[in-house]
Amino acid sequence: MREVVAQVTAAHPVDTTRVYVTGHSYGCWMAQRVLAQASDLVAAVACFAGFLALVNDLGVFPLTELSSDYTPRPLMVIYGTADITVPYAPVHDLPGPYFTLGAEGNLALWGGYNGCPGLNATETLKDNYTLHE
Repeated sequence: MREVVAQVTAAHPVDTTRVYVTGHSYGCWMAQRVLAQASDLVAAVACFAGFLALVNDLGVFPLTELSSDYTPRPLMVIYGTADITVPYAPVHDLPGPYFTLGAEGNLALWGGYNGCPGLNATETLKDNYTLHE
């Protein structure tokens, strides 16, 4: 990612304080990976239907590690409650020893990284979605 940003900024006039990353599904995982490993390159991440970690009986296993110089950045991840491929709720019957954290677990993981324990989180039910803030 660093090389991509370097090449684009060398070839085009880019405000490097306004670089955003987005993705869907596997691209959402990649967007979260960029945030975890290169937070200095991005202003924020917004993505759809992707998790950063898997879980088993031994604990949470992020699919990537935070860089030693990680800096919290805004993150928005959107999940669908009817999505059967990347489900909103935790799934315990995946092939192999792992299961997913689900949407709320993924956001709690990031909340921990960003120093946001979620103690003041609100849940607002809308017509066809739930807003977690």
